[in-house]
Amino acid sequence: MQNLLKEILTRKNEFLKFLLRFALSAILGILIVFLIKFYLSSQNILNSEDINKFITTLRKLIEPYLPIFEGSYLKQILFIFLNNLRVVIFAGILSFITFGIFSEIVAYINGFILGAVITSISLIIPQVNGFEMFVLGILPHGIFEIFAFLLSLTFAHSLSPTKNGVKELTPYIKSYIIVIPVLFIASIIEVLITPLLLGLTLTI
Repeated sequence: MQNLLKEILTRKNEFLKFLLRFALSAILGILIVFLIKFYLSSQNILNSEDINKFITTLRKLIEPYLPIFEGSYLKQILFIFLNNLRVVIFAGILSFITFGIFSEIVAYINGFILGAVITSISLIIPQVNGFEMFVLGILPHGIFEIFAFLLSLTFAHSLSPTKNGVKELTPYIKSYIIVIPVLFIASIIEVLITPLLLGLTLTI
């Protein structure tokens, strides 16, 4: 464990670079959604009827997944944990194939999606405050989830189908000693704590 922590410290600059990529892309996602909303409103393209249609469509897309969150807390926790773990493992495999390039791409993509989704919801549903949604609905579990995700990408960035890249498989796999429990903690918080925090100030 001590060796792993030392290994993480030696890669702290790489981790910070991934964090910066994630943060900048999230800001970009926020700005682009605001610009799109401004353009659509100025051109009278977006109206309340269009918004209602979008919300209805969104609900239809979400409905098939709702039964998963109607089961026991344990079932919900395991579903979220395994889904996040699957994403992390998939990103690692693609990073290996692409000589680490995919790890950078996926950091940008996920940051952009986070910023865009939060902003879109707050613009489409006025009663939902985007900042409150982020602080109460994303941040509590997101701190752990994003940390584990970016830590995995930091190690995956050195992977490649070369002699040196294959050697990096060992530290990458060892990083899961931290990644797995942190993702599990994030899942617990997301199921047990996040809904309570959202319920304090938001009515969805």
